[in-house]
Amino acid sequence: MIVRTMLEADVPAVATITSDCYRALARREQYTTDELSALLAECASEEAVRRRYRGFAAFVAEQDDAVVGVVAIERNEVAQLFVSPVFQGRGTGRRLLAAAEAAIMNSGCRTSRVWSASAPGFYEKVGYGVTEKRVCAGGPLKGRPLVVLDKILTRD
Repeated sequence: MIVRTMLEADVPAVATITSDCYRALARREQYTTDELSALLAECASEEAVRRRYRGFAAFVAEQDDAVVGVVAIERNEVAQLFVSPVFQGRGTGRRLLAAAEAAIMNSGCRTSRVWSASAPGFYEKVGYGVTEKRVCAGGPLKGRPLVVLDKILTRD
């Protein structure tokens, strides 16, 4: 598996991964049909991926010439992290997150922040600590729990 900078040619695969992840999340978290439809419309089309990733530094994980995950950062925040459900639990998310954290450190920041509505346990396992608990104020998941996690970054 390699982690590399996301390219325009990766947009269709990233859109598919995003859609697959939101569908799996909706089943697990019992999202309503309206919540899932809004998430997919706002976040998972190719146009939405282009719009949402504009201005982000983004990396993809590639296995056997196929994109299987994506991470995007803005300043010191992990803005998106999606791994194809088929590749979850295989270290793909950890490798993507490591690439994001290295980019954050290379930009001069020493802390990383994540806003998670779905996977705070994953982030806690890799050294993030919960700093706030909130409720989504807007968007498709308005009213759902949201956790803010921070990590002090160090060079190993």
